[in-house]
Amino acid sequence: MACLKMLLSGSLTFIITTTLVTAILITNSLPKYYPNRYDIKLKTYINSNKFYGESNITMFFREPTQEISLYAEGLCIIDIILIQSLEGIDKDAKKIKIIESNYTYDKDTHIIDLYSMEVLLKECIINVRFAGALHDNRGIRTFYKRRKNIAYEKWLPAICFLKADRQEIFSCWDDVRLASKFKISIMHHKNYEILSNMPKHEEEANEKGMLWTHFDTTPEMYIYLLAVVMASKSIFHELYTIDYITLWGRPNYLSDLWYAQSVMGNVTTFIHNIKWKRLREIQKLDNIAIPDYQDYDTSSTGLIFYRESDILYNKDADPAGRKIEVARLIGYKISQEWLPHFHMFCSLSPWVQKTLATFMGTYAVDKVFPETRMMDLFVVQIQHEVLFWDGYFESQTPFSEAISYLKGSVILRMLQHAFTEESFWNHIIWGMELCIFESTLQTAYINEQKWDSLVPTQEQFDVISSNAEQLKSWLNHKRYPIIKVMRIYQPMTLTVERVIIEINSATKNLSIPLTYTTQMQPNFYNTTPNNWLIYKESHEIPFTKQFIQEVKNLESNQWIIFNLQQTGYYRVNYDNENWKRISNYLKSENYVNIHVLNRAQIIDDAFHLMLAYQISAFRFWDIADYLKQETDYVAWYPMFKALEYMSRIFSMDLFGRKLSVKVLMRTILNELLKKIYYTEVSNEDEHKKCLRQEAAKWACLLDVKECKKEANNKLSLYLAHPNNHKILPWWKKWTYCNGLSSFKENYTLQNINFEFSNCVQDIDFIKYYLRNMKNILMDSSSKTYNLRLQTVNSYFTLITKQIKINIVREFILSNFEEVISRQVNTIATLTVIINNLYTDKQLTELENFVKKDMKRDRLVFPHCPAMCQIYEEATILKMQRKIEKRRLQIQYLHSFLETFLYE
Repeated sequence: MACLKMLLSGSLTFIITTTLVTAILITNSLPKYYPNRYDIKLKTYINSNKFYGESNITMFFREPTQEISLYAEGLCIIDIILIQSLEGIDKDAKKIKIIESNYTYDKDTHIIDLYSMEVLLKECIINVRFAGALHDNRGIRTFYKRRKNIAYEKWLPAICFLKADRQEIFSCWDDVRLASKFKISIMHHKNYEILSNMPKHEEEANEKGMLWTHFDTTPEMYIYLLAVVMASKSIFHELYTIDYITLWGRPNYLSDLWYAQSVMGNVTTFIHNIKWKRLREIQKLDNIAIPDYQDYDTSSTGLIFYRESDILYNKDADPAGRKIEVARLIGYKISQEWLPHFHMFCSLSPWVQKTLATFMGTYAVDKVFPETRMMDLFVVQIQHEVLFWDGYFESQTPFSEAISYLKGSVILRMLQHAFTEESFWNHIIWGMELCIFESTLQTAYINEQKWDSLVPTQEQFDVISSNAEQLKSWLNHKRYPIIKVMRIYQPMTLTVERVIIEINSATKNLSIPLTYTTQMQPNFYNTTPNNWLIYKESHEIPFTKQFIQEVKNLESNQWIIFNLQQTGYYRVNYDNENWKRISNYLKSENYVNIHVLNRAQIIDDAFHLMLAYQISAFRFWDIADYLKQETDYVAWYPMFKALEYMSRIFSMDLFGRKLSVKVLMRTILNELLKKIYYTEVSNEDEHKKCLRQEAAKWACLLDVKECKKEANNKLSLYLAHPNNHKILPWWKKWTYCNGLSSFKENYTLQNINFEFSNCVQDIDFIKYYLRNMKNILMDSSSKTYNLRLQTVNSYFTLITKQIKINIVREFILSNFEEVISRQVNTIATLTVIINNLYTDKQLTELENFVKKDMKRDRLVFPHCPAMCQIYEEATILKMQRKIEKRRLQIQYLHSFLETFLYE
């Protein structure tokens, strides 16, 4: 089965052919025959859109047979010949025997059934000659054109895919339980660069400007890893090569690929030379950056494909967080390329490959570039997100699309800490766990194998079996468990305290790794479980189970913290007194003694426990108050996510009352920004830059006066002296939008960036701005096409930001036809207005406007008043329904708001 991927254009041409299959686990029922070698020759003709091919498939027979089946979709079969070498004759002397045979082809199943007139006993060669189209009407096209506009018309290259379960470049055996060797030869025009899984063996030119490229024979590999890439030499070049690692792409983007090439080289070297050298002897690794590539997350031996825009990093134009995104993607891609080579006993499914590549890629980048703190970010950006979605999709299956492979990668991290890093990776290296992990999703097969040859010692078997069972239990578990810690406080100075551990929200048989540390002897780095809580269910309905844990060196006035570095996939709740002790300690100067991942965990767990009404809002905000002194981006990250979740309530009208949550967060953010300042330092830690950007964004969104003032000062200096007070590109939006929020008369429309004009809150400017936007939209010339698109976006952004201001809303509704262009859909405009109103009074005003004053749609049918009336009534009814729906949403928001109030 295969997938043909193509990029063809006049200046840049890619042809990528690769196969993609669903993994099939080894069973005792091995096939009667299988191919152990493919010799493939393809002749490509780009201009005439066709190729011719010949493949010699060496088929090995385990049992005598006269029937063979092959798969071949989209190919025109010219002929098929069975060839057998005569015993005792040197094959190089070409002494062969042609076996009489015939074949049939099923157009529905695309199966070739080949029948031999003789019984095939050991091996033979199937010679197939065929032809095909490089692209056709089955969803493939050579290029596409973006939306037509005379001034900006541009032809762009496109990546196109055939169905992922089809083989359309050469006939093959339709079963991939065993690997084969491949010898590839391609004839192509000399102006094209051609790459495949192996290095080039030799090139032969002919008199017609064509070139034969012969590649080395591959080691045994699965057919779905086979690929061929062809690209125009005119703009597709080898950008750099270090040892066996090469980056290919467009030379004009070389400067923006410098960071990507550094990550590729270092991560590949780490994986191969330090961690997993025993997996295979690498021949070469081509990293290929393709513009407009639709990344379907497939891998091929020796080839890694990237969407060019995903790995570009410009240090003068991109924020610090961009480097982290690029490094994470490259780590994932390189790990994914390595995974199929772990073990030859099983082929890994796409799900397992994604799971392992996500975790392994993060691990490798973290080791090679420790300054990225990639594993810390993995916890707060991936594990926290998975915990959230796993709770949100409580009623869904555990392998829902949103969380499946990410959840698997999180559980792998838990197992790594539970069974020690060395033990975990040693078994991963030899591949046995990978096969067993695969069997957690399908029928287990490993117990039927000969353990003597697969697992040398009983100890290794015990670790492997334990890991596999743990993985299976956790992956099949809906939701995450919650550990409730309830202390029995003793008045003694030093004691062995008995702690009650209560497990909630568990519905499956689980072994929960328990780790903890105390304030007296804090040790957050021993993540090997102190104990395993064995939780077994006896009914389908979840129930609560209690355990007693004896904890040494714990004073009654000190804290205990569970789930060290949040290695366990569960949340932790405490009794109120222990929460209080943790909060008090966090607000002291010793807060850094608590590991940063546990500081992040405490915020994230407490926030979601508050949402579930398991702790009070007061307790959460008491804990969050410590963030005034926290300057670590990792610890702050869950609070930023919490602010995103709460942002719906920040525009709520509380009838004159101040929203206590906003008041508290203003104070916290203002104190933080006093410590780290608003000005970025070029040589400071990348995480500090990320923290400053996020903190400044939220400070201004929550109307911190000092934030708006700082933005206004920076904008004023820039507008007055742009060469001396430059604004970094990633600070431009913040500076303009927040600086313009306090609009001054000395600003003019000419010196205000049009992109951010919608941020101005001065009513006179807004009136002028709306009228000016209408004039732009009325201009239908092709030269203003992009400007009109930008204006529409800016127009809706202005409504979103400013419509809740009474004087702005009154002006827009009173002058609707004057300021709202007919080029903007009326229903879309009113919908945006409705969705950004937050009181019943505001909705009533809009409802009255819709009923009485919205008459401009009569012009839609000027010669048919009856049709106009029908259209108008339908529009009014639709708007009334949207208004009523918004009223219900506002009622919900008020209830939602009560969750966060601690007054």
